[in-house]
Amino acid sequence: PVFYLPWAQFPIDDRRMSGFLVPEFSISSDGPDISAPYYLNLAPDYDATITPRFIADRGAGLETEVRWMDEYQHLALSGAYWERDRVYNSNRWLGGVQQTGGVGEHWYSRIDYTRVSDIDYFRDLGAYGLEVRARSNLKQFGAIGYQTDYIHVGIEARQYQAISVTTQNRYRQLPHAWAEFRYPILDGLRASFRIDATEFEAYDNLQLDEGSRGMATAALLWRKEWLPGYLEASSSIYAKYYEDTAIVVGDNTINSTSTINHIEGALFFERFQPDSDYAWVIEPKFHYNYAQYVDQSAQPIYDTTQPLQTYESLFRTNRFSGGDRVGDDNRFTLAATTRVIDNSNGQEWLSVSVAQGFYNGNRYVSLSPRLTKEVIDNPSLLPDITDVEQLELDSLTQSRSDLMLKTDVALGKEWSFTSDLNWNTSIGRINQSANYLQYSKYRQALVNVGMIYQRRGETVNVITGQLTDRDTWQSHVSAYIPLTDNGWSLFGRWTQDLTYSRQIDFLTGFEYESCCWRIALAYQRWVDPGTGTEIDDLDQRSSIRFQVELKGIGSGQSSVDKLLSGIYGYQNYEENN
Repeated sequence: PVFYLPWAQFPIDDRRMSGFLVPEFSISSDGPDISAPYYLNLAPDYDATITPRFIADRGAGLETEVRWMDEYQHLALSGAYWERDRVYNSNRWLGGVQQTGGVGEHWYSRIDYTRVSDIDYFRDLGAYGLEVRARSNLKQFGAIGYQTDYIHVGIEARQYQAISVTTQNRYRQLPHAWAEFRYPILDGLRASFRIDATEFEAYDNLQLDEGSRGMATAALLWRKEWLPGYLEASSSIYAKYYEDTAIVVGDNTINSTSTINHIEGALFFERFQPDSDYAWVIEPKFHYNYAQYVDQSAQPIYDTTQPLQTYESLFRTNRFSGGDRVGDDNRFTLAATTRVIDNSNGQEWLSVSVAQGFYNGNRYVSLSPRLTKEVIDNPSLLPDITDVEQLELDSLTQSRSDLMLKTDVALGKEWSFTSDLNWNTSIGRINQSANYLQYSKYRQALVNVGMIYQRRGETVNVITGQLTDRDTWQSHVSAYIPLTDNGWSLFGRWTQDLTYSRQIDFLTGFEYESCCWRIALAYQRWVDPGTGTEIDDLDQRSSIRFQVELKGIGSGQSSVDKLLSGIYGYQNYEENN
């Protein structure tokens, strides 16, 4: 026995019953933290959980969650309130709504709304799970729409609440409405037409001009697939209209029309020998993208960014994400993938993909106002160019992209290796790489070892606006190791910034699990990403989490479970075994 109770009643099957759930206990820099959730089984289609919580240095708070599910929707309401946090010296609260639903086969609705009283709420009072601490903003989103195979119309409102000093949200979308029509014309040929209208409102703390954007997109796409490969081609036209007080020409309006054309194809070659256990597959691939230059420098930038250069980005038709820029392009991409496949079970033992893009001329559409067409052709016209502008200028004038290499290797049934590498062929150096080795065997061990590298000057600090001033290296080790056959296990995670000699995250603990109960103890220390702009300026925090779970009385994912989910592969390790 674990402990004795004079009398207790709890379900031994899937039936729900009102009553106290197992409390949680932890210790951090704020002292002991204890919560005692009480579950209310109100009806078959809705329930509630009320959780009194006490933190020694901060005081008492109350957290609640109400869930409602029927044939039309799944709705969850959450809230928390702290009367006069003694450390923060203020009342603190959280409110949230999550909803998915619909009427009939085609109508749908979505709500994902979370708001907190202050930027430090989750760091001070939220769960210590990695996914909470990694958030930089809270989504506040709602949408309704109608969708079939040929029509999709809807309207949404979207904004974010920043909960990190490194977050720079600029505009709310209040609202964004769209109508899209898709129609197959012939076998392999289809047409689409989409209209978007968005009103952009600046966040209160930013002195930005506000405006609206209308956009119409028409496209033709043809794709034909054969056993030995495929071929596809598309032609798209983008018409945009802006009304913004920052536009100084005419009546504060501006419009533009751009086109993008692309063709892509691949072939599949398989070498099979009857006396071999493996098949060797080679897949050469090409992609050609052409978009004529259209001056868009007078258009506002509401929701547009330029994604990092990756293997997948070499096959994008528009190098920008968002609706404010259509990048000019004259690019030819060559790629190849080779695979080794086990004939007996179809398992892929090896996959290696390589790709590189080749540009015919400079690109002129930019996110930097000072990087005009004239400056890009003659950089000496901008003698005071900043480091960030120089980084973008280099990307616009390079004649070829980095050489992208992706590797996945299955080293037996338990070992696997993955690698992503960007090689700058102009200077003969690696720009960035990420390499991970994993061992996973049920009842023996789950172990991950990784290394990430970023060459100096390739990334920008979003607060200071400056480039990184040195090469950065980060190492990662995580593990979940069963010690005995009767339920004892160790787990841990360690992430170290080797450049700054700073520990980013450290986790260690153990758990015991049997058929009827589970106990876990975890210690974690981490740097808080919301407390500074440089890795060596960040504050460090720590906590100890203790959990006891009686099977059948648990309250879902606990704080220790959230920590374990931060170990890469742990979810599959548990579910697949």
